[in-house]
Amino acid sequence: MELIFPTRHERRAFGIPIGLAGHAVMWKAVRGSFIGERIDVRIVDVLNVACWFLALTLAAAVTCCYLYKVFTSFPLVMAEYLNGVRCHFFNAPNLIFVMLLIGIPEYTNVSSQTLRILWAPAFIYQLIMTSSILFSKRRNFTACEMSK
Repeated sequence: MELIFPTRHERRAFGIPIGLAGHAVMWKAVRGSFIGERIDVRIVDVLNVACWFLALTLAAAVTCCYLYKVFTSFPLVMAEYLNGVRCHFFNAPNLIFVMLLIGIPEYTNVSSQTLRILWAPAFIYQLIMTSSILFSKRRNFTACEMSK
């Protein structure tokens, strides 16, 4: 019996961790804004930490599931990568990583040198993916057709 899960697992599953990471960034920004002065700082910090850890946990879970898909049905993943539209979903893990770096809770006290080291691979990956998409004749937005 063939497992159907790898073929059904979509790249869109990364959307939930992206949304939670976006909320972590938002609550971190609220802490330093004029709205944060009117709200108890502890509530804002708890919401930031909760969203950040939920996003980290869900991103790890979805990544593990997708790695399972890579190992069990590599031709399917390669077809996604070569597709004109679905290739853009390969930026999702990098976006989650960048948003988690931006939304790091205040209490972690991560040094700026550590953040620079963590930003470097994200920038290089984004540069490679963006250049391969923008300068490819087959995988840019103009090559995509609307379905009828």
